[in-house]
This record gives sequence, C-alpha cells and structure tokens, in this order.
Amino acid sequence: MTTMPSRNSEGYQVWNPSVGNYFKPASNERESYGGVVGALQDQIASQNGVVKAYPPSFAGIIAAIKELTFTLTDTPVDPDVKPPGGEIGIDAEGNPIWIEIEAPRDGELWFDTRQGRLFIAWEGEYFQTNGADGLAVVTNTTEPPQSPVIGQFWWDITTSSLYIFDGFWRDINGEIDGIWSEGATPIWRAVTSTAGGDVSTATLPLSGATRTPVGAVLPDLEGRTMDVQRDYNEWIHDALESLETAVEAIQNEAPPVVVTIDTAPPANAVPGDLWYDSAGLELSIYYEDENSSQWVPTAVSYNYDSELTILNSKIENEKFERSNLLNEINAKLVLTASSDETNNLTSDIARLEEELQAIRSASVIKTEGIETLQEKVLALQNATPDLTGLQTIAQASSQFNTLTSAINALPTAKDLDSVAASIPSINNLSTTAEVTAAIANITNDFLPRNGGIIQGNLKVNKNDIGLPGLDFTESPTDSRMAFKFVTNSGYEDNTETTFGTTNNFWEYAYNFASNEDFCWIYNDTNKVFSITKEGPACSTLFLGDIKDNTLEGRVLSNKIDVKDRLTKYQSAFEQMRVGVQSSTDFNSLRENILSSIANF
Repeated sequence: MTTMPSRNSEGYQVWNPSVGNYFKPASNERESYGGVVGALQDQIASQNGVVKAYPPSFAGIIAAIKELTFTLTDTPVDPDVKPPGGEIGIDAEGNPIWIEIEAPRDGELWFDTRQGRLFIAWEGEYFQTNGADGLAVVTNTTEPPQSPVIGQFWWDITTSSLYIFDGFWRDINGEIDGIWSEGATPIWRAVTSTAGGDVSTATLPLSGATRTPVGAVLPDLEGRTMDVQRDYNEWIHDALESLETAVEAIQNEAPPVVVTIDTAPPANAVPGDLWYDSAGLELSIYYEDENSSQWVPTAVSYNYDSELTILNSKIENEKFERSNLLNEINAKLVLTASSDETNNLTSDIARLEEELQAIRSASVIKTEGIETLQEKVLALQNATPDLTGLQTIAQASSQFNTLTSAINALPTAKDLDSVAASIPSINNLSTTAEVTAAIANITNDFLPRNGGIIQGNLKVNKNDIGLPGLDFTESPTDSRMAFKFVTNSGYEDNTETTFGTTNNFWEYAYNFASNEDFCWIYNDTNKVFSITKEGPACSTLFLGDIKDNTLEGRVLSNKIDVKDRLTKYQSAFEQMRVGVQSSTDFNSLRENILSSIANF
C-alpha cells in the first residue's frame, strides 16, 4: 500500500487505499500546513466535490480554497430591508447614504422585504429577477407621487400622459441632484402623450434642465418646472418680451443727447451733452460732480507743449547763467596775470629751485660719510680680538669644586646596601611561565573561549552605560539565533524557540513551530498581550498620543479604548438594525438611525 495519490477514471488524483475513494491524509498533521489542507479537503468532500491532491504549502491551501468556493451547492438568499454586504451611514449633512463593505458575488440573491421584490447580483450590482416590473401609479390629479423608486411609472389621467422616474430630485434650492435630501421633490420625465399622438415639446424631456435665475426684469417661472421643452420655450418668449419692454421704458425716460459741433463749447450745457471741437478735432462730454462742472475729453490726448515751453525756458536761463560764470573766471585769470601776485609767484619758484640745489649738494656729503664708515668697519675686522670676556682658569676651578661638593652629597654604596636590605623577598612570587600556564588553564577551570556551560547565573555590571551587555554586531550572521529557549509544552518532547536575525533584510524574528505563546504578564497573573501561531490577542487595546514617561510610567493623551468603543458600536449597530427593521417610511427610518447613533 502506498501513501502517494493515484488518478481515478476522470484523471483526478485521489488518495489510496482505494482508487476513487477519499482518504483523509491530514489526521496526524495538526501542526503543519498539511492539517489546513486536510481540513479544506474535508469541506470539499462534505459538499460532494471532487477532492484532489494538494501539496502541504501555501500554494496547496490556495488551490483548495478555490475548489471549496466552486463547490458551493446553495446560493444564499438574504431577506432584509437592505442588501447584504453593506450598511447605512450618515454623511456630513446628516443624510443617510449606502456604504458598501463587500461587493456581492455573482448569483447571490436578495429579497427586498420593503417592496416584496427578488434581486440577483451580477458584476457587483443587484438586478430585479423579473426585470423592471414598471408598476405605474395612476392619479386623478396633476400632483405626482412623492416617494417613487427608480424605474417607476406615473400615469396622469387628467392629461393622459405617462412619466417615468429616473432617480433625480430637485432640492429646496432648485438644484438637481441624484441623492434625496430633506424637502426634495422627484423629477418625473414625460414619456409620451396620447393627446397629440407623437412626442411634442409638451412631453419632450429637457436635457440638463436647471432652474432659471429670476431677476428684476426676467419673468417668474409661474409654475413651470423646466422638465419639458414647452416650459423652456414659453419662458424664453416671456423673457424676450420683458427685456423689450424694459429697453423701451429706458429709452422713453432718458433725455435726448445734444451734440454740438463748433470751435467753442456751447453755453447752458447739461450733464451728458457732447461737444466736438472742430478746431482741435476732439470730442468732449459735459460732466458735473459735487464741486465742479467741466468738459471732459472722451478720448484723452495729452498735449505737452506748455510743459516743453517751460522746460526750454529753464534750459536757456541755465545756459545764460553758466556763460556769465565762465566770463567772470576768465576776467579773474587775466587780472591775476598782470598783478603783483604774479611777480610774487615767480620769486617763490626761483627760491624753491635754490633749495632743491642745496638738497642735492647735501646728498653728495652724505655719500662721502658712508665711505668713511666702510673704512672703519674694515679696520675693525683686521684688528686683534679682545679675550677679556672669556672665563679664566680660576673661575673654572671654582665651578669644578662646586660640582665635586654636589657629587659628595649623593648616597654612598653603604647607603644603597641598607636600602636593598629593606626590599622584600620575591621568592614566593609567580614567575612568567607560571602566569602563562594559569591563563591557559582558565578555559578549563572557567568558561572556554569557544563556548561552554555556565553553572549558575551570569551577572553583568557595566561601567560604561554606552556599551551593550551582550554584543552580536561583529557580523550579521553573529545575530542569527542569538537566543534559544525551550517551551514547557506538556509533552515528552518539548519544542524549541530561537530569536535573532533571519535571511530576510531588516528582519528579527522568534522562530517557533508549535503552540508557543509569547506574552506580557503583569504581576504573574494578568496576561496583558499574547502572540501565538493564530495571531496577536489582547484583553484591552488603547489608541492615543504617546508622551514621555513619568515616575508613574507610560503617559497617553487623546486615549481611545478600542474595546469599549467597538462594544458601543456593536450596541448601536444592533439598535440601528432593529430600528431599520421596524421603520415604515423614510422619516421613521431616519429618526431610528439618528436615535441609534445619538450616543456615539
């Protein structure tokens, strides 16, 4: 008997001992991927599906899950006031909106208990199973229904006209929107009318219709909804007539404009009169304000002739003044040349020349003095040297005697022997060879250099707080499985767990293969946090901004208790679900929803 799968008559791999029969391969693999694969094979077999051979890996688990999805025998039907896979929320304006959490699967059914209709999901949308039933509301008045559903018809028996609701509403401000709001009315689109047979402007829907602004001149809508072309045509006609009437009234009330063509402005002009200067070829209008009245050119053309005349006059005056100054300077120069001051200046120049000649003669005398100094230096170099400044023999003998006295003051051999006798004996001290042997024996008597077993605890007293107690940073591989632990599993063979780096970049990990539980336990009784192969778990979870610790420990601000908040949400959702089920119309639905979320 083999444990490898074989193929049945349809070509599928099945498990022995009997070809075509399902064999549970994972009964002894509860702690591996094979156990997950076996559980999925059990489910496939319970749904009468074809059980195939899946490898005990993530790929096998994924393939088995897909096969399990394909073997669903019953499509769920959810009877409810709302479709499954979502919830009703409230937008920023307080209006209910539909929030889709999970798109429906193709073929999923939903029975709308409000309308008594059955819907089927296809490509993420629900469609009515019997198509759009098109149930029409028939009224004896022109007042349309106020709470329609998309695709509903309305037959106005008074005008024999058929309308359809396409999901658009007109709010209280006259704006068109695809979402209902408080006070909004539905927009009914005319389909056809039996009064005229074919479609006319009275029934033709107006594309992109909006409420037309009404001003002081434009006419009111007068009951027109601007949904059909006829309403817009009638309003345009009335608007043109109103504009024409307003223009005629303005023309009748305005006084006639007087235009005068002459070289001089007319007398007794009133504001608004025009004067065309036939000489200056310029058109002006008579303007009057609170303080003055004047003719203002309609097209301003600036004339700088007067300014240029003033500027030229200033230039001529400046030129005249500069010329007068030059004449005065020339006159002074001529007067100076013929005066006594000129004679004095000539005398001063002659005196300066004599002084310059005297300076030149003094320079010759200085040169002769330098040559005399050079001769004296040469004589000094050839003279016999004077030794009177050198030390004499008597002085040298005196210094020798001083040095001898200093030497005699030093310790004698007898003194040194006395000191040697006081030095302790070194006979009992260890030699260099003995110290070397003792160091070599440390690895035998204590912890070996290449590892070993520590009997008792190891305590580290760090003198430098900047250094680690244990250092694994010599290379990335030194941190691989830095620590190893054994778990009290309750079985004969306890499992082992390691902590350190892995082959993945930036990764530190606890590696375990069984039911290990990594916990934070407070006071030996309260398990605050736990991580197992099933994932993390905690009894309480807080979210908030983490501040610097104090003497009391951790400090959180803006703290949110997730467990308490989720409990409140669950209670509110349950209350909301009950309120939605008990609602009879939109107003009661809205009140029930607002009541359920009031305590958020």
